[in-house]
Amino acid sequence: MRQKLIILASLIGICGFFIYLSCCDDCPTCPGEPVAGSYYVFLTDENQDPPYYIWVVNSGTDSLIDSLPTPDQYINCMDIAPDGKYLATFAPDLSGVLIYDTELMDSSASISPSGRPFFTPDNQYLLLTSFGPGVINKYSVPDWSFVASDTMPFEPRCLFKTKPYIVGSIDGKEYYIYDYESMTIIKKDSLLRPDGTAPQAIEFEISSDDKFLYFSARPDKIFKFEIETDSIVDSIFIAYGAYHGEIKCTPDGKYIIFAESTDWPDQMIGNLFIIDQASFTMYRRIPTWGLYPDMPSAPQLPGRVAITPDCSKVYSAKVVWYSLQPLVFNLWDLSVSYINGLPPDCSSRYIVVGRQIEK
Repeated sequence: MRQKLIILASLIGICGFFIYLSCCDDCPTCPGEPVAGSYYVFLTDENQDPPYYIWVVNSGTDSLIDSLPTPDQYINCMDIAPDGKYLATFAPDLSGVLIYDTELMDSSASISPSGRPFFTPDNQYLLLTSFGPGVINKYSVPDWSFVASDTMPFEPRCLFKTKPYIVGSIDGKEYYIYDYESMTIIKKDSLLRPDGTAPQAIEFEISSDDKFLYFSARPDKIFKFEIETDSIVDSIFIAYGAYHGEIKCTPDGKYIIFAESTDWPDQMIGNLFIIDQASFTMYRRIPTWGLYPDMPSAPQLPGRVAITPDCSKVYSAKVVWYSLQPLVFNLWDLSVSYINGLPPDCSSRYIVVGRQIEK
């Protein structure tokens, strides 16, 4: 009998060990080294005097390694091609969009007229759009030849992951789905709660399977909207008033990353809010207390977010007008820090993660 109990205990221990390994394989926050190599991270800086640069960072060491020269003004927005080869930048007073080849680390083309750049997920097109209702121009990659143009009665917000669609909105209460292959609107509807009221959507993101639209709304929620049925199917509470930050799905499809941020004088909030995408429940918060400049007791204010392809790190640029350095959230050890080597007064509004650094 005693021998049978020993054997049973050994089997339970072995099973428990393999269950532990399985859990660790699924968990993006287990301590350890990322499986993939380092990546290039590109970020803007609003506090520069001429000459201006885009800073280039190594994600492995979170340190400054290079810079890209830009025209004599700060970059207002930018996007990176899915394969990381090209970086498209827009500056408000320039007549065109500047394209950088990230292998050469230099500008390689310019497209006019200008607009907010979106690389399509299939890497075939670069879309240049108005910041509000206006015009969309489509160019082919990588020869940058003009393909088509159209007018849009909405502001483009995000792209589908696997379909040639753009999600747009006007006042945060209605949404559009636009097919950029055929250059036509294929859907328009309202973002309604079950009681018929419409929340005012702020930031948008499409789910990894293209079935749901996630959006933040005043004063304290992120909603899950089913596109097929045109209905809100779930919601999750966030900190009151902290709806300002960007929403992104992790490349592995497991999590939703939200920069929970508000600069109310009596309630400053700055967290990386992580949502389990399958259950739509809060998975974890990573706070930023003590990282606000000149205010050791206050949090930093994350805004726009960019995620490394191996889901090991999240980089965040500011969303408010204050002069704030970009942050690095490490999803392996749940730490948050600044980037090494940036100028002390660096203030970044846009940040993107590019291709893997060759070893």
